[in-house]
Amino acid sequence: MEKPTEPFEEIEEYAPHLRRMWCYGRKAVLYEIRSISRETVDACLAASREILYALKPGEPYFSIYDFRFPEATLTPYLRAQFSELMTNFRNLPGATAIVLEPNFIARLSQLFISAQLRSQRQRRIFFSQETALGWIKKHL
Repeated sequence: MEKPTEPFEEIEEYAPHLRRMWCYGRKAVLYEIRSISRETVDACLAASREILYALKPGEPYFSIYDFRFPEATLTPYLRAQFSELMTNFRNLPGATAIVLEPNFIARLSQLFISAQLRSQRQRRIFFSQETALGWIKKHL
């Protein structure tokens, strides 16, 4: 396991192309996703569900999904799987940041996020991990 640096307390190599990084006293989790293969998407969703199902009723979930890599795109499979996850947990309090490269795909992603069902969760797209971490920290 890699030695964590601020603000991370723990970094897990959860699956190939996927790291789960805990921060702010394990109150928030950051997923570094470096592939959009079905295997990586499924592993990311499994890692998310592992935490979501362990939460106590009313406990918030603060997460960051970092998709910054050259081949990142919103595949139909990725959209469907994350849409299902968001729908299943739409009443869960907390906040989710999505980090993307600043490009056309990111602009489309902003439309996709804004079109999702309204919920207690705040969701926003960022173009840097540091900005996303700062936004999440404000919500803790």
